[in-house]
Amino acid sequence: MSTLTVARKDFQDGIRSWLLLGLTAVFVVFAAGAAYIYIAIGSIGGGGGGAVSSLSIIDFLSGLTAFFIPLIGVIVGYKAIVAERESGSIALLLSLPHTRRDVVLGKVLGRTGVVFVSAVVGFLIAAGVVVVLAGSLSVVNYALFVLATLLLALAFVALAVSFSAATKSSTLSLAGAGVITVLFIFSVWGLIPVLVRFVLNEYTPLSLDMSVQPEWAQFFVQLDPTTAYSNVLGVLIPDLASGSLASGGSVPFYLAPSFGFVTLAAWIIIPLVLGYYRFNTTDL
Repeated sequence: MSTLTVARKDFQDGIRSWLLLGLTAVFVVFAAGAAYIYIAIGSIGGGGGGAVSSLSIIDFLSGLTAFFIPLIGVIVGYKAIVAERESGSIALLLSLPHTRRDVVLGKVLGRTGVVFVSAVVGFLIAAGVVVVLAGSLSVVNYALFVLATLLLALAFVALAVSFSAATKSSTLSLAGAGVITVLFIFSVWGLIPVLVRFVLNEYTPLSLDMSVQPEWAQFFVQLDPTTAYSNVLGVLIPDLASGSLASGGSVPFYLAPSFGFVTLAAWIIIPLVLGYYRFNTTDL
């Protein structure tokens, strides 16, 4: 119950600080605005709203979401614990019947709740825009898209809160979570194996060929949570799957679309375990 108590307080603090309202406004502008622009462009090119399908709208929104959600997760979570350490209020929080584990998990749940509510409201309004302008929307596919997006949000909130738990400075927390997030949203993560091969192969130009990668490099690329998000969408909405991950036949386990669930779960659990360990073994 202590974990839920911390989560409830953190969520209520988000309401009092206008974080929930502000984030909801951001999601409404993002989701509804993106849907409106996409449908408007599709209508111009196809001569009417019918030219835009539900699947194409979801595909378009998911591409933007893979960039947008990580940023939101970091912004919402990076000060969750470290700000209380800097202000000294963490001592009061821990003087109540809460353990440090309760604080870490409660902060993740509270901050994730703020993101979830904001995202759901934003995507619901976006769905209304789609129905009005395009005439129809696959409710099931759209709901599955939102579900996958919430899972991605949980992963990045957990990552940010983990850095917040492990550091003593908001600046360090933001830098740590921010740098890792940039690796993902700007596709730098996928370049790391290429650069490693380039160095190990004595700077041979052939090593820069991304179309030919050893198994370890392919596995490494699949560990990107935004890639995992795309794979999860491919499982939930098969018509969105593309490329080798969507094809039949025998493939390594890490190239199976369902591996995306494992990857996202790992990005939720492992950083939290490490962040909690650091938080639990550090003098406040």
